[in-house]
Amino acid sequence: MVKLQKIANNSLGIFFECLLICIIIFAFLIRTSTFQTFLAGKVVNYLSAELNTKIEIKGVEIILFDKLSLNGILILDMKKDTLLSAETILLTLDDYDLAKNKFDIGKIELSKGSIYFNRNKKNGSYNYAFLEDYFSGDTKKTKTKKLTLSAKNISLSDFSFRFDDFRVRPQKYGIDFAHLHLKNIGVNVQNLALQGETIKLQIKELKCKEKSGFNLEKLSTDISIGSEGIFLKKFHLISSETNLSASKLNLLYRNWSAFSSFSDSVIFDVEIDPSTLSLKDISYFATDIEGMDSKIKISANIKNTLSSLAISNLDLRFGNKSFVKGRFILPNFSVGDQGVLNAKILKSKISVTDIGNLTLPKSMAPIKIDAAISKLEFFTISNASVVGKINHFNFGLDNLETALGSISLRSRRKNPS
Repeated sequence: MVKLQKIANNSLGIFFECLLICIIIFAFLIRTSTFQTFLAGKVVNYLSAELNTKIEIKGVEIILFDKLSLNGILILDMKKDTLLSAETILLTLDDYDLAKNKFDIGKIELSKGSIYFNRNKKNGSYNYAFLEDYFSGDTKKTKTKKLTLSAKNISLSDFSFRFDDFRVRPQKYGIDFAHLHLKNIGVNVQNLALQGETIKLQIKELKCKEKSGFNLEKLSTDISIGSEGIFLKKFHLISSETNLSASKLNLLYRNWSAFSSFSDSVIFDVEIDPSTLSLKDISYFATDIEGMDSKIKISANIKNTLSSLAISNLDLRFGNKSFVKGRFILPNFSVGDQGVLNAKILKSKISVTDIGNLTLPKSMAPIKIDAAISKLEFFTISNASVVGKINHFNFGLDNLETALGSISLRSRRKNPS
């Protein structure tokens, strides 16, 4: 009996020694990139078979569970088109609390890759829907604590992004939001914070080229998005032909449903600092003015909803000598000629030459200046006002000056109804 006990004790000792050795070996192996890549390969091969598509990760490195590096990432959609590819993805985790659903990320870096989303022509489903379906499963929804997420630095370099909604016919000119293609994307975002319904972040740099020809050289701003508004401050956009700055660029609303009646429910609160705008750049977004390529200089404050937009402290300049200073309350264009304009032009000088040099949209004939008008050379206006509808308004003017002389009109004039 004693002999059997000794054999049992020795056997248990040998077993636990072997187990300890295996644990040590596994702990050593799990820290090596080769073994981590081997395990990741098994996982992605399983997922590829489950999803009936190709998922590939060529290299994996995990360090102390707070750093993850992936190399050679490739995910295909169900039609074998590239959904996501990246040469490297790096993530570092500073801190986390699973009980509170809180994660503090140090940095996220993606380099040299592409993302392609599309919507099916028949049913509008997204090409990544199969991933959502697989990972959501049939589990019942359980109440979880709201996610609290922060990230000190997020960067994207040498990326491309495509989106195609095959239900929509591509447009010939301008930025087609149903068929986007962004190249040479570079992004640097800092201090991202997600807490409840509020998102805050600082875009230090965003650059890209769109297939339409629009070239965004740099965009930077501080953003806060919440249930009561979208707030941008220190906004700065530089393209190949535009340099736009705004101290603030805010959209205010009571709740998200306001966007369903945008023109009446979303309030603008904008301060445009002295900036240069290219009408060619604007035409990429507002395709009705395709063909216009002049540059204007502008500063202004913009308030209220689109249906009663108020522009104050306007300083608009174009050409060599032309400018307009004043304030305007624009009509509600949705009601046609029943909209009311309230304009006050404090000072304005319009050069006939500058008008003649304006390039109009392709749909319009070029401007032709009559010889008699050319002799006037310019129009200088002070303290002019226009109030009323397009077919019935009051017009007031203190002084009008041209190269041939000037007149004063202190009293108001009313156009025939």
